Amino acid sequence: MTKIRALHQLRVDGDPEEVIQYVQKVRTEPGCLESEAHRSINDPADIAIVQVWEDQFAYGDFWGRVNSDPDKATNDLLIRETATRGNTPFTDFYSLQYFTPGPVWTPAGHESERQAIFWPGTGAVRIIIQVSPGGGDALLPMFREDQESALREPGVLEYQWYRSLEFENQSLLLELWEDAGIYNAHHVLRRKTSSQGSAPAMGPREHGSNGFEFYRAQPFVHQYNRWMPADVHHWADESIIYPN
Repeated sequence: MTKIRALHQLRVDGDPEEVIQYVQKVRTEPGCLESEAHRSINDPADIAIVQVWEDQFAYGDFWGRVNSDPDKATNDLLIRETATRGNTPFTDFYSLQYFTPGPVWTPAGHESERQAIFWPGTGAVRIIIQVSPGGGDALLPMFREDQESALREPGVLEYQWYRSLEFENQSLLLELWEDAGIYNAHHVLRRKTSSQGSAPAMGPREHGSNGFEFYRAQPFVHQYNRWMPADVHHWADESIIYPN
């Protein structure tokens, strides 16, 4: 079965201790491989939770347990968020796929293979990058400069660096671009101008995995105790509903 990447973007004012306790508790759930929370380097209330599950059924079982337990459902961080967000998407689900970055992003493990079929691509693209460069606060100026430069480019919808709430040497970059063509222009410009700089050496992680992920953006909303694609044309009969 295919592993599942879950991304939840929340607004949490005040002490983030509840968020830390939440991700730690989720780590103990059957089928959860990774669960970590990050806070934006610019906005302390901007929280990103990234998770990896063994497959969509492991996540479906977990979400079913949450919704069937009145006490758990009342206190669940994501259920409270769905109540305040309504139909505004704040969650993405993807079939987990790591890539090797370069002139062309190549699925990890397939770098030497030839691609004979090029599938059409439309809509926004989501990039998730997890790194553990060490350095702590010393890297914040570099992150901010990178972020400010990217946000001046046309077609960028989101470009935000986050720091782990638990592990000070682990960071997360979330990007969202209008479409693959816009992202390609950004990627080529960065490579031609060397404005992406030299990546710092990666240190060991205390939790989770470093990696580069590239997806067709798939936002979800919560309806009837299920996560449904924000585009109603993709609704179907599953626990996590994936676009075709």
